[in-house]
Amino acid sequence: MKIASFTAAFFILLGIKAYPQAAIYEITNCNGERRIVTYTQQLSNLTNCLKGDIKFKESIKLKYSSNSTVNIDSLEAKAILFRKTLPKDYWSEGMEIARLDTKPNEDGHIWFETVYVDEDSKHNIKVYAACKVIYEGVDPTVERFDPRIRTIVLTLDPKELKKYTAIIKKLIAANNVTPPVTQKRGKRPAKDERPPEVEKLEN
Repeated sequence: MKIASFTAAFFILLGIKAYPQAAIYEITNCNGERRIVTYTQQLSNLTNCLKGDIKFKESIKLKYSSNSTVNIDSLEAKAILFRKTLPKDYWSEGMEIARLDTKPNEDGHIWFETVYVDEDSKHNIKVYAACKVIYEGVDPTVERFDPRIRTIVLTLDPKELKKYTAIIKKLIAANNVTPPVTQKRGKRPAKDERPPEVEKLEN
């Protein structure tokens, strides 16, 4: 998965249309702390668990606090629903991750919320799922050395997901982020097959 600023496009564009493009918004609530690599590594691993690439109980990167309320078996069951909720081709292309800080910290806790969406060139957003990870402690400058997960909340209910469109747009403005340039998702070429745009260049 490629992480990049929304000010740069990483696709070869043949034209801009209102096609949906998979994107991830990562809402951070940690007092503007930018040294968050240890957190984002866990979040990336969590997404892999939700995708089914690895089991939650087999993950060595997800670390839980002593008073964690996380139920691994329940998460595995919800991950199956997560995979059924997303379009079949959701992961077929590279995607960008936009990090949006809550500005200011909302409640004194450390948490990250990953929102999985489709967004078209007119910046209409369709939210499929959201996963909120709340960490132990209140000071990210200290906890970042060994972040421990207190709870994980996976939201799939369409009614509960409606609020995220307004939240994302509000935070995009607050963080002065440029939304992504979109391109229609398509079937990935086979291993030895060249993409159509490459074929045209070679011919």
